[in-house]
This record gives sequence, structure tokens and C-alpha cells, in this order.
Amino acid sequence: MVNNLLEMNSKLEVLDEMLAVDSQELGLAPNLLHIHLQLSRLEAFRNQTMHQASPTSRQKLIHIFKRLSQLIVDFENLCRHHLQRPQTGDETAFPGSAS
Repeated sequence: MVNNLLEMNSKLEVLDEMLAVDSQELGLAPNLLHIHLQLSRLEAFRNQTMHQASPTSRQKLIHIFKRLSQLIVDFENLCRHHLQRPQTGDETAFPGSAS
């Protein structure tokens, strides 16, 4: 578990960069599936760690996992944005699909 906590920051850094790339591109977001998979794994790790932690350790863990929580929110916002684009008639949502 300690190794996972130590590796988490580097994983979050990579995911943050991928999310930034997908946030800037107008068309498809090629990293969303990979980001989703990695965030799901990290979220499961967080949930398991929090469940096993003592009450005194939980406050420190909440602080440690704060960046993960924010990245999850950012990812959900980006996905929501991509899902709303076709509804608003944004033709760049699916390049090449215009008739």
C-alpha cells in the first residue's frame, strides 16, 4: 500500500497532462478511455485504503487523496462537456460525421 501511495503522484501527473491535452483538442479526446481506466483504479485504491484506515489516519489520507479527488472532478467535467457538444449542434464533436 505504501508503494501505491508513493507511485500515485507520478500517475496523477501523467493523467493530469493527458487530461489537459484532451481539454484543448476540439475533436475527439483520444485519452479519455485510458484516463477513465486509471482513475477508476486509483479511486478503488483510495476507497479500499480509506476503508482500512484507522479513524486517526483518515484525515491525513483525505489530504493525500485530495489531488485524485480533484482530478476525478475535472475528468467528469470534461466528459460532461464532450457529451453536451453534440446536443448543442457542435459539428466538431465528431469530425467527419457531418453530411
